[in-house]
Amino acid sequence: MKNIIKFLMVAIFVSPIIVGCSDDDDDPVVPVTVDSKLRGTWKMTGATIAPGLDTDGDGVVDLTDFYATFSACDKDDLIIFKTGYVVTFDEGALKCDPADPQESNGTWSLNSAKTVLTVIEGGDTTVLNIVSLTSTTFVGTMTQVDLPGQTMTMTLTKQ
Repeated sequence: MKNIIKFLMVAIFVSPIIVGCSDDDDDPVVPVTVDSKLRGTWKMTGATIAPGLDTDGDGVVDLTDFYATFSACDKDDLIIFKTGYVVTFDEGALKCDPADPQESNGTWSLNSAKTVLTVIEGGDTTVLNIVSLTSTTFVGTMTQVDLPGQTMTMTLTKQ
């Protein structure tokens, strides 16, 4: 019986100390959202197409890695998602056409489920289904308008 009383006494005196100690509960928790993960500077680092294409008409699919066909002047382009749902396209250090502006702007939006990204720039609309999004990598798919039945999967890496 003495052990039970001793245990209860220790529990009564120790519990306020344990309850009173905590981490900084006053620090606000900032939620990580799809919007906040998207904001920042991105560079395309991959693009595949499925089903693959028979580019030489011999009946054999010879193109699935669409990114491999890009010029160096396309591979260094940047996409900058900004607050206020503004997107900036930067030509990077290597411009394919010196007459092109260094930057152009558009808008971006997400559907209510945060699973579809829509980008509008210069009258062109691109709709990407978000496959995965981390703080460093974005993978999205889109159906090719100019190649019906083809799906492009694009990988962007945060810079």
